[in-house]
Amino acid sequence: AATPTAATLFTGATIPSGIHAEAYSSGDETPHGAEPSGQHSPGGIPPGGTGHAGGSNGRDGAAQQSRRVGGGTLGGRLKPQLRALITVIRHGDRTPKQKLKMKLRNRPMLDFFTEQGLGKGVAEIKLKKPKQLQQALDLVDSLLHEAALRLAPGSSVSSDSEVEGARLGQLKQLQWVLRQGPFHGVNRKLQVKRISSSGPEGEHLDEAQLVMKWGGELTAAGKAEAELLGRSLREDMSRAEGTSGTTRSLLHLHSTYRHDVKFYASDEGRVQLTAAAIAKGLLELAGELPPILVSLIRKDSVANRMLDDASSVAAASEGIKERLHAVVQEEGSLKDSEEMQARLVPTATPALVAPMQLIGSPRLQVKRLHAALLRLLIELQAIRRTLGDSLPLYHGETLFLVYQRWSKLARELHRPKAYEISKVPDIYDALKFDLRHNFDRLGRPPILHELMTLVRPLARLIVPLEYGSTMGEMMETGVGTTRALLRKLAADLQAERMAMGHGEDTDLPETVHQLDPRALVAVDDVSRQDHLKTRFYLTSESHVYTLLNLIRHAPQALGVPSLVDEQGAGVLDQVGELSYLTQITFAVYEHCGRNPDDPMRLQVVVRLSAGDVSDKEIPPADVLASPDVDDTDGGLAEVSDEAWSAGAPGEGALKPDDRAGREVGGSGDEEQQLQGSVGGGGEDDLTETGEAALREVERAALRIQPARTLHRSLPLSTVLAFLEGCASAQLPGDAADDAPAPPLMRGASCHAVGAGP
Repeated sequence: AATPTAATLFTGATIPSGIHAEAYSSGDETPHGAEPSGQHSPGGIPPGGTGHAGGSNGRDGAAQQSRRVGGGTLGGRLKPQLRALITVIRHGDRTPKQKLKMKLRNRPMLDFFTEQGLGKGVAEIKLKKPKQLQQALDLVDSLLHEAALRLAPGSSVSSDSEVEGARLGQLKQLQWVLRQGPFHGVNRKLQVKRISSSGPEGEHLDEAQLVMKWGGELTAAGKAEAELLGRSLREDMSRAEGTSGTTRSLLHLHSTYRHDVKFYASDEGRVQLTAAAIAKGLLELAGELPPILVSLIRKDSVANRMLDDASSVAAASEGIKERLHAVVQEEGSLKDSEEMQARLVPTATPALVAPMQLIGSPRLQVKRLHAALLRLLIELQAIRRTLGDSLPLYHGETLFLVYQRWSKLARELHRPKAYEISKVPDIYDALKFDLRHNFDRLGRPPILHELMTLVRPLARLIVPLEYGSTMGEMMETGVGTTRALLRKLAADLQAERMAMGHGEDTDLPETVHQLDPRALVAVDDVSRQDHLKTRFYLTSESHVYTLLNLIRHAPQALGVPSLVDEQGAGVLDQVGELSYLTQITFAVYEHCGRNPDDPMRLQVVVRLSAGDVSDKEIPPADVLASPDVDDTDGGLAEVSDEAWSAGAPGEGALKPDDRAGREVGGSGDEEQQLQGSVGGGGEDDLTETGEAALREVERAALRIQPARTLHRSLPLSTVLAFLEGCASAQLPGDAADDAPAPPLMRGASCHAVGAGP
């Protein structure tokens, strides 16, 4: 490469003009190895490197001069240099995910789905392109218009009435969801499954099930929070790279072709936008998120299989949830019954034992939760009568829609003679959203905090257990879910792939866009051999929980090396929830004073941040759980007159036509403003929209928990042995290979260790 004329990412895309190459002043440095509190900023990159100082083995004057990466020494020794940062991150704050299911026998709609590819051997299709969704909306509009013309003047129609094989109420709700602003990104999708068909080759579709999914979008606060995380990572890496007298910033490395960075994301819109927002903050980019997303984020089928594919363990996951459901329905107290504790949490993980002590009887706790939900609905009804259904709330929701969301959750939680615990995570997500963003808008109702005292212990127990309770279950779901990611992490951390090169080795294609070492003379820089590799893997809840399960239990279950020291084990004991923007980080430091063949020359620091938290989620001291209620199976009919009087969307006070064309992200001028860029082009040069987004972060009282160290200093070979050992573990149903399987998987079911009845 000749003298660089443009800053280029290693995807080959040219960086916009927002990239700057000036030096970054990191201020006073932390003494080498100092880590008094065991925690750092959200990015979690300490300026002092690993906990081990670089030794003097094999050093001489020439080696010291040639390997003085960054040009600095500390106390006469070469300072460890940050060589790579590999991070797995959960997406940012999102809206509640919602779903509408309906069976269709309507011929125009069935014909439309056939045109989109359903039938003839295709049992399921997904429609999420703007053109497809617009065509679906036009068809629904036409069907409802024809139905209205057929009605006699003054006649009425109920939500259960059918329009040629489709329920009218469901069509109106589908119409409302499709009308929520322009189709952009991946903010809505239609999933259609074939139920029955006829014809010689099944080409004639007779009945289908339509599943409309919406919500789950990254909020404006989530975008701003992700951008702030990117800035924090940039500052931390700049401090880690900088040395006294020759401080260089991450942006300086990037603008001179010495920062090898890649972002990977699954196909979920919220995950991709989180990746784009982090990239914007990390690289100090200007402009909106979509161009960054298109040019810098890898989101193809390969990335999606790595970050969002758990199909290989779907059957095992269903079995785990069924057993969990059965235990929670039982009488008895988790607080007092050691037998129930042992069956539910055989590993005795402290982070799971703690919520059991707060729950007591799980059945009675869910009963209390259901009763509190009914009281919430009554309070929302009172607010509706006072302020009206169209009261604008956060992210384009109205009071009516919030009421509908909660009424659906309450109905689905209660089943005849049982409670559906799979709805507990959905209730928890919806409650977090309303406390963060709607609490003040709704008049700060105490019932929301009362609900939080009831649902948080349940969620902190149930959500992790959905990925396995026994060692075998956790290994099966963990390896099955993250195998492709584990292999990619191991490839990223290969020592030879962190060396500086220029693509002459065809086995290392990632070096194609690195600075050619022969052109180093063209870079006016004392620290000519600086280089840094960063990888960001943006994913969802399932992957961070299952990866953490492997870090916790794989050494015992699979016989792989441990990534957790004694202090780190104490950190894991305190982690009860992996919230939005959870980060699991591997930071590789090179101790340049050690011999090249010394296994401690490349050392890895493993860190975990449990993600964001809002002060608004913490109930005040005077909010107590609801009083005990009789453990009877009273149904929703008990409050039907008060709590279930609302009709389907489009009936009564709420009219979808009144909201046609409204932007998805707005409820008022300020909310509309939040839907643009979430930050400006510089640290102190925020656009007005960026300032509004940051105000939303402050309003939601959001903050990212600091990164805590799980292990201060591991040889790189140890981390590779862990990743490769987990990735090669043989699961039930895997094809046998010549290599022996790790101990747990050989000759036994994954449920063998610590399995319950």
